[in-house]
This record gives sequence, C-alpha cells and structure tokens, in this order.
Amino acid sequence: MFMLSRLNQGILFFFVALLFFVWPIPHTNSIRLSLLYLLLVAFSYLVYRKGLNVDIIKSLKAPLILCGVFTVWIFIVAFFFSEDLSKTLHEISGTWIRGAVFALLLGMMVAMVAGRSGLLSHRNIAVAFFCLLMVGIIFLDIYSIKFYFTEGHLANRVGLFAINKAGPDKMSILSLMALSFLLAEILLRLVYKRRFLPFGKIVIAVLVALVLFSIYLEYMRNGFVVTLVLILSALFIYLFTSKFELKKLIFTLAVLSVIAVAAFIQVKGDTEWQSFRETIPIALDTEGNRKWLDFDREPPVLFKDGTEVGYSNYLRIAWFKEGLILVKENPFGVGYARGAFGTGLMAKYGKGTPGATTHSGLLDLTIGTGVVGALLWVLFLISVALIAFKSSSRRANYYAFLLLLIVIDFSIRMTLDSIMRDHMLQQFMFLLGFLSVLTVMDQHVEEGECSP
Repeated sequence: MFMLSRLNQGILFFFVALLFFVWPIPHTNSIRLSLLYLLLVAFSYLVYRKGLNVDIIKSLKAPLILCGVFTVWIFIVAFFFSEDLSKTLHEISGTWIRGAVFALLLGMMVAMVAGRSGLLSHRNIAVAFFCLLMVGIIFLDIYSIKFYFTEGHLANRVGLFAINKAGPDKMSILSLMALSFLLAEILLRLVYKRRFLPFGKIVIAVLVALVLFSIYLEYMRNGFVVTLVLILSALFIYLFTSKFELKKLIFTLAVLSVIAVAAFIQVKGDTEWQSFRETIPIALDTEGNRKWLDFDREPPVLFKDGTEVGYSNYLRIAWFKEGLILVKENPFGVGYARGAFGTGLMAKYGKGTPGATTHSGLLDLTIGTGVVGALLWVLFLISVALIAFKSSSRRANYYAFLLLLIVIDFSIRMTLDSIMRDHMLQQFMFLLGFLSVLTVMDQHVEEGECSP
C-alpha cells in the first residue's frame, strides 16, 4: 500500500502552503511558477504511485470535458481568427496552459494524494489555506487601526498581499475568499450541526467581524457588491438545504434587513454611486467623446454643470459598451489574451492602450474567445456549481459548501473586474480542482473529518 512518511508529508504540506501564501503577493511571479511546477512534478509522481481514482474522474466528467473543449476552442480561435497568432499562442501557453490548467491539475492531485488523517490531510490543508488568508487580513486591520491613530484616517493600501502599488483591489479578492470559508462553516453548523474549522462560535464571530472590517477598509464598490451576493447566496443555500422553521424565517428576515441597511449606507456614502445615473448617458456616447479610447490626449468629459465626471464609472460603462460592440463585430473572438480588448481596439481604431481591458473579465474573455468560448467557460463554472450544490444539499459536506461559494464569488467578480488572469485565475483554478475532488469523495464526510 502506498504510504508517505511523516517527514515527506510535512515537506509537501509546507510547499503547498507556501505556494498558496505567495500566490497573491506582488512581484513573486518567478517564485509562484517555480513552486507550481515543482509541486506539479512531485504530485504527478505521487498520483502515479498511489494510482488514479477513476471514480473521481467520472464524477467530474462534465466540468473536465467542458474545460477540455474550451482549451481546444481557444486554439481554434487562435489559428483561424486571431489578430496576432504568435502573441495569442504565447498567451494561451503562459496564462491558460502553464497557469490556469496546471493550477487546476495540481489542486486535483493534492486532494487525491492527501489523506483523511495525518499531517497532509484534506482538513489540515484547507484549514491552513484559511489561516494564511487570515494572516493578511489581520495584518491589514491592525495596520489600518494603527494608521488611524497616527495619521487621523484609516489606510487601505497596505497588507501582505496588497502593498502600495497593488492597491486594495487585490486584497479585496482574498478577503472575499476568506469570507467564503467562513460562510461555508456557518452553513455547515446551521444546516447539519457539524463543524469543520477548529474554532468555537465566539472565535468564528470575531473572524467574520475581522473579514468584514477588512472589506470595509478596502472600500471597493465591486467588493461590496460581491460581499452582498455571497451573503445572499449563503442565505439561499441555507433555505434550500434545511427544513422550514419559524426561527429560520426570522433569521432570514433579520439578515436581509441588515443587508438592506448596509447597502443603503454604502450608496448614500459613496459619491461615485450617487453620480452613476448621470454618468450613464455621457459614457454611452462613445462617439461624442473619446476619453475612453485615449485617456491622456482626449479632452476632459464634463457633466452639465461643468464638473468633471468620475472616471471610474465613465470608463467602465464606455469600455463595456465598446466591448460589446467588438463582440458583435468579432463573434468568434480576436484571440485569447488578457488584453484582448486592447487588441480589438487597435485593430478597429488604430489606437488605444495595448493590453487594455474592459474591467470585466467575462467580457474580455468573450472578446478574446468569442461567444462560444465565453459560453463554454460559463457552462464549466455552472457544472462545478451544480456538483457542489447537489452534494451540499444531501450531506454534511464542508468542501461542497465552500466550492459553491468560491465559484459564486469568482463568477460575480469576474463579471465586474478583470480577474481572468495571472495569480487570481491560477489560485481560483487551484482551489476549484482541490475542492472539486474533495466534494465528490464519499469518504470525506466521515466522523474523523467533520466533528459534531
């Protein structure tokens, strides 16, 4: 029987945790890729020694086939519709194959090799991932409070995963990932009266408060939207995976009331939200003003009262419109690339910012891979979400709850932000592979892994 010594388990556990920790840290690309490739080789050998679990592959047949077809499709687009074949193949090789696909495979193999007990257990790995996320969140919270007492206001551009140049948007992604871990734990306790994370109720409440405080500090509007969607999704899952009770109805109404109040405060306190409606018709007039195409050279865009528009809203709306036009004009795509929008603009207008994005990862993907590519990707995510939802509704499966929330989180965020690239896509695909395998394993709900 294939067995790993405790020393080997410790080494593998350390390097898997190290990869997860450094993945979001800026300027560590070479370290990330080196760890990814090293672990991929090591776990490929271990899967070979242990033997491939065919039942797991069969259970994940739908998402694996969709992922494979999507990969074939982007190569077809590259050879027949790409504006620059060499550049597109380079992007496919680097961003998709050596990044996303390798991360997905590694996540699956880590789950297959890890056991139900021992240092390299499924539970230890998942708990380690959560704790590593909390390290960055607590660092941000403490620094910001300290900054408040020294400078008079809170800081949001610091953190282990979001140093000054990176900004709060990258940290926001990790905060929402940590929130998914906590919501999955809350669901497991509410629905099945079991626990996965080794913390009591008070500690869980404190951790939720710390994560929500970090989301507040980051002050990302899209992050706030995703937070509300995640909480509403968890509420929806709670309603459909447990029997109706009066206290459940009261709890649901209380949560909805808190969400409504939080949304009202956010909209009232953010000037960008308040000017959004007035910005829409101006931003949609992409022929009347071209600031969206050449920001540095085109004249300022003004409201009727002569004040300058908020460019965050203006650019997102204008880019989204022009992105949809590019999709209409190039239904088969212009070639898979992180900056497919910029490629399309250069081909159409002869100018623009190379590598520019629409700030919507889903729209960028549609511009690059066409309607078929976007549909295949969405179906891939839906197929994973369905597996997770079915599993979570039948048994006490923490991994299924977490997988479902992670997919919802990424799906909403990729629609609102450009995260279909780099470490953001890689880390998501790794978690997707890791949690998908654990979700379909029959033995993962045994008493040793989820204690009452």
